[in-house]
Amino acid sequence: MDPPPDASFPTRKELELYAQAWAKPRGYAISVQRSKPKKVWLQCNRAGQYRNRLNLDSSSRQRKTSSKASGCPFRLVGKLSGPTGDWELSTMVDEHNHDPSDRPSAHPQHRKLTTGQIQQVERMTNAGAPPRTIVMTLRDDPDGNPDFLHREVYNAKRDIKTAKLAGRTPIVISPIWPAAARYPGAGVWYEETGVWHDQDPNGIQGHQPNGLCTCRCTQERRHIPPHHIRTTK
Repeated sequence: MDPPPDASFPTRKELELYAQAWAKPRGYAISVQRSKPKKVWLQCNRAGQYRNRLNLDSSSRQRKTSSKASGCPFRLVGKLSGPTGDWELSTMVDEHNHDPSDRPSAHPQHRKLTTGQIQQVERMTNAGAPPRTIVMTLRDDPDGNPDFLHREVYNAKRDIKTAKLAGRTPIVISPIWPAAARYPGAGVWYEETGVWHDQDPNGIQGHQPNGLCTCRCTQERRHIPPHHIRTTK
């Protein structure tokens, strides 16, 4: 598990990517230990020690836990050079206290999806493709990361869903709302009060069954069938 050769890079990001790419085929991974505006310390991802914060022993612990931290001393450092403006990488400690991993997917740093793969997950999710089909498609991508696990796809789908909610919670969405949420400009007719709500989620959240509406909905009665969904298409 040799350290990367000393080198210079235009940016700190390129320095970190270089160190990570060097470590991947050699059975270890790199993480940031700490950083300053002009300096960054990199370490093996198995550095540090397991901390038993609850002081549990084998008899009182309900679940078996494991930690990959082994106190590995391997360290790299990157410095911003004043004369050239480049980031210079050098080795502080070149020794590991563990064996190399047998596969890159053993390290979370090497399982990350690329930007292109995340975009592909979003496109296929919007098209209704199941996770198994998404995984097979990503495996066939020659420009993607082949070392991801299935959980990375599920995590990406979760992040995409969270981004679409834009800070809202799923409970804001009414059971009769999904059809309207799929179409821009859609609305929902409420039978209880005879009120037409636009697509503003606050209209759903603020609607009161007793007819006292506290939201910014259109207080206008329309002769539309109950729970009718209207779209602009």
